[in-house]
Amino acid sequence: GSLMVWAAISIGLGPSPLIIMPKNAKGTYASEEYTATLEEGLLPFLDYPEDAVFQQDNASIHTSSWTMSWFLERGIVVHVGWPPYSPDLNCIEHL
Repeated sequence: GSLMVWAAISIGLGPSPLIIMPKNAKGTYASEEYTATLEEGLLPFLDYPEDAVFQQDNASIHTSSWTMSWFLERGIVVHVGWPPYSPDLNCIEHL
């Protein structure tokens, strides 16, 4: 089976801990599981200056209305111009 792992990197804090993302009841990954993972991994790690931008690719669970509402409710600015599944443009893929 597949496994999805979430992590972040910050100029000031370095890499976050790795979080294994849970699958939903259907055995897939969805926005609800992604935002639960962000609650666990991103929020405690986030040292968020006013001009910071959260970068992620355009995978559907990253850009769904559920996920974007989660970011909006927390005042997190998300850069949304990245192609989906583009490890060459994602700095965390090079660690």
